[in-house]
Amino acid sequence: ATVLYGRALPQSFFIALKESGPKLDVLFVAGTSLTVAPSSHLPGLVSKSCIRCVVNRDPVGQSMGLGRE
Repeated sequence: ATVLYGRALPQSFFIALKESGPKLDVLFVAGTSLTVAPSSHLPGLVSKSCIRCVVNRDPVGQSMGLGRE
């Protein structure tokens, strides 16, 4: 899903995340500081074994246990 600042994610996104999130192998999140909901919650809504790839201009997610590898 692509969401512009100030716009809500569609309800279908949350339905799909609830149904498929625990089964994901890889999660890509791009262009966010991870400080504003709902994007800030995404890395924690998938299984611990899911690879999380956060793409942003500045380093983000260190407080969530995300970092460079």
